[in-house]
Amino acid sequence: MWVYISIATVTVVTLAWFSIVLVSARLRQTPAQTILDIEKAVEFIAENLHEESGMRVTHDEVRLLLRWQITYFRKKGIASYGDIDMDAEAAALRNKTVLAHEDDLVDELVRRSQESNLGLEVIDIVCVTDLANQYMKDIGAIGDQITELEGE
Repeated sequence: MWVYISIATVTVVTLAWFSIVLVSARLRQTPAQTILDIEKAVEFIAENLHEESGMRVTHDEVRLLLRWQITYFRKKGIASYGDIDMDAEAAALRNKTVLAHEDDLVDELVRRSQESNLGLEVIDIVCVTDLANQYMKDIGAIGDQITELEGE
């Protein structure tokens, strides 16, 4: 009888240990998620804009530029709109290394601004983008800048 109890105990403990090891390994490979509070980001950007840009750009325009920036990141596969975002996941899986270049982002925001007739100057868009990137880096949503790619 004690033999069966001992075997059962060893089996249960081994299975539990194996499950914990598997989950721990999976969690180590899963990147941490950072949630961006758009209103806090808008406040940070608006408070830190240069005086000239601050007089030209409204909170609503900052919010709109920030949403467009997140959409750009989503299309690149480095942001999502929540737990299940198939478009962002598909974009992330297309490339081994996912990159977003600031110049491409600014070009996209300038294009969308012109299409929407916002009347923002390019310097205003650059200032908002820089502050948005700084805020996202501060909260851990953006990693360090890459200067050289491996293998190039």
